[in-house]
Amino acid sequence: MSDQVHHLSMGNWVVILAYVIAVVGLYIGVACARRALYTEHRPWIWTAMAAGVIGGASYWLANVVTMAGFAVDGSVVRFNQLGVTASSR
Repeated sequence: MSDQVHHLSMGNWVVILAYVIAVVGLYIGVACARRALYTEHRPWIWTAMAAGVIGGASYWLANVVTMAGFAVDGSVVRFNQLGVTASSR
C-alpha cells in the first residue's frame, strides 16, 4: 500500500464550499448572539444557539466537508455516521 495522501482529490470546489459554510454559520451565530443581547426574556437560549451554530456549523461542519476531498492511494476512506469523522478499511 502506498502512503501517498491526496488532499483536495475532489477539486478546489470543496474548499470553496467549506468556506461558504463557515461564513454562513458564523453569520447566523453572530445574529443569534446579537439577539441574545437585545432580548429581555431568556437570553441564554440565544447564547446557547449562537455557541452551537458557531461551533457546530461554522467550525465542525466546514472541517467535515473538507474531509470529503481526502484520498489515500490504495485505500478506501469511508465516513462513519457514529461520530468518527473518517475511518479507513
